[in-house]
Amino acid sequence: MLRQVAAGTIHIIHYVVVISILFAFLIPAGEWLKYHIIFICVLMLDWNDMDNQCVLTALEAKLRGTWKPGGAVEGNDRPAFWRPFLRKMGIHVTRARADRLNYFLFVLSLLVCFLRYCAYKRIPLSLVGRTGMVYGSIGLGAAVLWTMNELWRVPPASA
Repeated sequence: MLRQVAAGTIHIIHYVVVISILFAFLIPAGEWLKYHIIFICVLMLDWNDMDNQCVLTALEAKLRGTWKPGGAVEGNDRPAFWRPFLRKMGIHVTRARADRLNYFLFVLSLLVCFLRYCAYKRIPLSLVGRTGMVYGSIGLGAAVLWTMNELWRVPPASA
């Protein structure tokens, strides 16, 4: 009984953490953004440590008795956060797609927080000057390559 209460509490904390990260753009910008950026980076590092799982997901699964290793076995049955959430909404995705969604949303939130912090501190992000021109060119080149890759449709190579 106590384990289920603790697991439920961790589950609620998990939702609070995810919502605070994904909806940080709704809160007025301030000094807190620099800590939020660090927090997102630390969370993403946690996903890539030795067990390849979020500490909250793993602890909740251990308390519920459903835990499976994440780093040693990259199976679809290891604990996940987004898949059960999406399943409740009638959306079924693979483990790999749920992981990609997770990374996409958190990196997008990280980028938005960084840009908001720069705007708050009035740190210019311009393409003027040597450094701006170099990074602007790299960004433009990456955008062109990404567009080419998305538009170029070829059949998969046979095994």
